Amino acid sequence: MGWLFHTTDYGRKAFIEERTRNEENEKTKWECLGFSDKKSHLWKVIRRTDKQTNESITFIALDMIAKERNGGWGYKDIDESCGFYQMDCPKKFLAMTNAPRNNYATEWYAKMNEAKPKAVKKEVGGIYQLIETASIYGCNNLTAEILYKRTPRTFVCKVTKANGDIVSSSCQVGSYLFAK
Repeated sequence: MGWLFHTTDYGRKAFIEERTRNEENEKTKWECLGFSDKKSHLWKVIRRTDKQTNESITFIALDMIAKERNGGWGYKDIDESCGFYQMDCPKKFLAMTNAPRNNYATEWYAKMNEAKPKAVKKEVGGIYQLIETASIYGCNNLTAEILYKRTPRTFVCKVTKANGDIVSSSCQVGSYLFAK
C-alpha cells in the first residue's frame, strides 16, 4: 500500500477537486459528502452505494497528500477500517457516518471523541469563565474580562463573581486559568 503520484503538476486545487469528485461505475456509486483539506491530510466523508441492492454505507476516508519534487501531487488513501492514528479530522464528520465498521474504527472514533478541543483564542474585550478551582482573593466561580494582553500567556483582566460583584478591576490572569 504505497503512494500514487501524478507525473505532471496540475496544481493543488485541481488535485483536491479530482480526489473529492463523485464517481460511479455499473455496480457502485461513490459520493463525497464533505471534505476538509488540512495541509497534508485530505479528510473526506464518503457514501458508497451498491447500485444493484441500493444499500449504502457512509464512512470517513483520509488521503495523505504530498507534492513530489519536480512532479505532481500524490496521495496514499486509507479509510477508517484501517485504523487511523491522525487526530485532525473535523469532529462534525463523525456524526455524518454510519456506525464504525470494525474495532479499528471504533477505537479511533472513541479517541476522537475524547480529544480535547483546541483552545479558543482569547481576545481583548472578551469575557471568559475561569476554571472552577481558580481562586482570587478567596473567591471562586469567576469570570474575567480581558483588558489587555501582558505576555503571550498572561492577561490583565477585570475579574467578577457570578453575581456581578467586582473581585478585582485589574488582575493578572494566566491563560491556564481560563476554562476550555
